[in-house]
Amino acid sequence: MQGLLLVMIVVATTFDFLAGGDSWGRLALLPREAKLVADLFGAIALAAVAVVGTRNSFRFVRPAYWVIFGALVVVVVCGIIVNNVEAGPIVAGLRGYLRAMPWFFVAAIYSFTDPDIKKQLQVLLAIGLLQVPLAIEQRIKSLYAGMGAGQVNYTGDFTTGTMPTSHSLSIFMIAGMCMLVAMYSRGLLRSRQFIPLFILFLVPIVINETKATIVLLPVGVLVTFIAAARAGRKLRAALIGCLVVVLGVAVFVPVYDSLRSEGQPGITEFLTEPELAEQYLWKKEDVGTTREKPAGRMDAVLVTLRHLSADPATLAFGYGIGNASDSALGAGFAGRYFMLFEPFMTNAFARITLELGLTGFGLVLTLMWMVYRDGRVVARLEDGAMGAIGAAMAGITAVFVVVIAYRDVTGQMSLSFVYWFYAGLVSAHRMRMFHLGREGEHPDRQCLAFESHRGERAMRRLS
Repeated sequence: MQGLLLVMIVVATTFDFLAGGDSWGRLALLPREAKLVADLFGAIALAAVAVVGTRNSFRFVRPAYWVIFGALVVVVVCGIIVNNVEAGPIVAGLRGYLRAMPWFFVAAIYSFTDPDIKKQLQVLLAIGLLQVPLAIEQRIKSLYAGMGAGQVNYTGDFTTGTMPTSHSLSIFMIAGMCMLVAMYSRGLLRSRQFIPLFILFLVPIVINETKATIVLLPVGVLVTFIAAARAGRKLRAALIGCLVVVLGVAVFVPVYDSLRSEGQPGITEFLTEPELAEQYLWKKEDVGTTREKPAGRMDAVLVTLRHLSADPATLAFGYGIGNASDSALGAGFAGRYFMLFEPFMTNAFARITLELGLTGFGLVLTLMWMVYRDGRVVARLEDGAMGAIGAAMAGITAVFVVVIAYRDVTGQMSLSFVYWFYAGLVSAHRMRMFHLGREGEHPDRQCLAFESHRGERAMRRLS
């Protein structure tokens, strides 16, 4: 299983790039069909989970997760029935939302050793470091392209590393910085290792003009520092985290302002002139806007809620899974409402709420809250690499929650496959600690009481 996991990490974080190349089509070394290899690994993981998990009754999966997953299934089914969703969008939607989820259960059926986890982190570190020279070369290429077009500067949107988009690169690198912070806080990295690695990971997100870094980086670093700190040292950790954030922002802002595209406001202007931020976030668009005039982040939220609220059923369950999305599988798999809402698919909130309704969106947030709590518990009770991963997952999950309002990354394998595996790893480890008597009361005592009551009723019926 360890070998399969390592290959999955490499495939998920590089095959999008190797199958399509960068923004200029360079380094497209694999056929475009290679993007589907990650789906194959998801299917293999699903088969392994189904076979092994049924043998041990998934004893290392918290019952609360089954409640959330079961509720999501009900929401999906209700959305399909209410909207009479066609088969094509259903298949595409299930693929987009669920292809990474089997990896959440892998750690519940297979116990990874400390050397296994160390090897995984080494592979992720190598992939993170690979982004640095690629991002620098891509930024230089885009600057020369801008000069050739007679522009003072050229957009950093083409600075993607091996990720599908520039914002995906920023999120991936910030997640890596959370892991570095956690390892440093737990004494697994020394200062002479942590500082240069942190600076190297900062380089791609400084040069690719991702404005959200000014929010995502502080959230991830501060939450990780606090989660990794021992009891009684939280304040000290918060102060150190603030210092690291200030230094990172002090580097990010001037570099961003100097590299920004011609006519693009800098971070300083956004912070000092609220009307610029308002114009960026809220362009007062409605259904019917065009690609040439894309909607803002707030437009995506307001238009989504306005149209869903016309019918209580759609407000609760959305327009149905896959019914507001495009699909790489072909035109027959695109959703009925895709063309209508395409300009507003600027963040995950719009996509999740349009397709799963407010009920589904609430369940997704609950799921991420549970992952965050598992990370905090593992960080508090565990030493070594596992405790560091728990702290890092708390910070990374906080970043992903903020990203929901910023970008739509629901279907991006470069982020979802790795995230859901480590979410499952900390969740399964928390359950293993309980079975070893290291956590005390079961984390889902109410769910277990419900299951016990249901089992007693079933036994009475049989008798």
